[in-house]
Amino acid sequence: YMISTIIIGFAYNLLQMAFSIFTVVSGNRVLSGDGGRWFDFFGDKIISYFMISGSAAGFGLTVELGRGVPSNSFTDKANASASLLLIGFLFTAIASTFTSFALPKKAN
Repeated sequence: YMISTIIIGFAYNLLQMAFSIFTVVSGNRVLSGDGGRWFDFFGDKIISYFMISGSAAGFGLTVELGRGVPSNSFTDKANASASLLLIGFLFTAIASTFTSFALPKKAN
């Protein structure tokens, strides 16, 4: 589950980066009007919650596998991956806050 959240979050962020590069280069948004703002708003919300659930699942796995057993390479790597996913959630949540500020703006 944690690996799938990493892949989906990575793909979504690559898509958003491509949209941003297109906007900077051409001056036009790929998804113009209210649809683009709604996509950014709900996409960021859904992906951020998806990423935090994957991080929690990864931390839960390392706790369960580490009970009564000294830490090993697998649990250390899983814990590091869950930590990076948690950091990814934090940045996506910050981006979600910025997109919520852009939501009430109307297109001219």
